[in-house]
Amino acid sequence: MLQQPQLTFPEDTQTDVVIPRAKNRGRGNAIGLPGGAYGFQMEIARMLHKANGGMHGTIDPAHQPELAHTDPRVHIHGHPNWADPKNIVSFHARGHRAAIDNLNLVPDYWFLPTISVSQSYFGHPSIKNAMDAGRLRPDNKNLFADGTYVVTDINIDPVWHLDGLAERIGMDAYGFRDHLFKITNHRELIELPEIPYFLPPMDGPNIHVFGDISKLQDPSTPIAARSHDYCRDGDNYGLRCTCAPFKEFAIEEMLKLAIERDGVGLLVLYPEEGRNLGSVIKHLVYNRRETRPEGDTAALYMETTEDIAGGEDARMHWSKPDAYKWLLGPQARIDYWLSENPHKRDALQEQGIQIGEIVNLPEERIPERARVEINAKRGFAGYSGKVLPSIGHDAVTPA
Repeated sequence: MLQQPQLTFPEDTQTDVVIPRAKNRGRGNAIGLPGGAYGFQMEIARMLHKANGGMHGTIDPAHQPELAHTDPRVHIHGHPNWADPKNIVSFHARGHRAAIDNLNLVPDYWFLPTISVSQSYFGHPSIKNAMDAGRLRPDNKNLFADGTYVVTDINIDPVWHLDGLAERIGMDAYGFRDHLFKITNHRELIELPEIPYFLPPMDGPNIHVFGDISKLQDPSTPIAARSHDYCRDGDNYGLRCTCAPFKEFAIEEMLKLAIERDGVGLLVLYPEEGRNLGSVIKHLVYNRRETRPEGDTAALYMETTEDIAGGEDARMHWSKPDAYKWLLGPQARIDYWLSENPHKRDALQEQGIQIGEIVNLPEERIPERARVEINAKRGFAGYSGKVLPSIGHDAVTPA
């Protein structure tokens, strides 16, 4: 039986996630490694540091994080639901405030913020094309004449509140912990049920906020949103799917909303390659679709994935409401939802998030090689085949 850690921290701490490393004398309230998918690699680098005397590419295991000047670049307005760990279950709502709230603990405890908030500038040919076509006009605040645009850039490491997560997906709390134990071999999951948090070895979401984030507190602010799943093919301009076109379309619409109507866009990016089945399975599916005797047809699209993976989708849609609940509060509202996926939409609505107009991908944005995919999805139960107009702005004349 593992020794039960002491869970009494200094009274002034508001950090709910402290890892029971040696630096913390075994005290902690989370199981796993910080850093999401990179936690394991960082531990390997610490191991190699000891074994190889500090060679290049390793990390000093005794290093104390220097967190001065790492505060969020913009203020994230808090909401009452942040205090309920069963309301936001896939990450820690105060994860960006770890250093702010607990600088006095830095000399004695090893911990890191689990959320960073910065500002980032991006550029993409599709945005410059939209400007040249008169669909976007730079305002030198959100969008600039050279086609670059600025967003509030929020990166999140996953922190699972185990009991809250089990409740959301409809499982018994112990049964959920037991399943995780069988997958990870972390005995603390079942032997220490009082430890509330688990840090899974995976990436969390990345949120790009278009427009003035403080406007989210104004109930009259129009809000557009898209949950977008990572796609290596799309990010490299692959033409077999609509991932890149829909992402580009969403960015354009969110910029338009911020510039023309002082609205806010929320593009939430999830690391769920190939419907969370992974790149290898995704490309095995491509091979099967393109070489089978029946040919590549929309009617066989979903079945082909199921033949290889045993199912057509492994994405964690249950986690996707959390980003919106975190930024928008318990009465979350989205006016323009840029997605055709009913599972993403239903997951948000089941958590009380109100969704207004659904904005689908316009036909002229669909690559010819992606027609099989989009037709299959639109023919699949629940997918919308209706193409609505964009958020409602007329084209502007280039300045």
